Amino acid sequence: MHADPAVQKQRSRTRYLRSTEKDAKTIAHVPESEGRDDANQAIREVDDIFTLLTFLEENLLLTDLPMFH
Repeated sequence: MHADPAVQKQRSRTRYLRSTEKDAKTIAHVPESEGRDDANQAIREVDDIFTLLTFLEENLLLTDLPMFH
């Protein structure tokens, strides 16, 4: 069975962010969204995105994200 496209996208983001770790810094744990199908799912997904962005900003890693023109 194929995973939901939103789940695949989040997993892809998480894998990318983990692959860009510098100086043995660890990314804050963001749980997989699989199995979280309820009324608050969208709120948690947005919160997960902000958690990752906050980590990147605090560790000066925002410039390592890909830029699309």
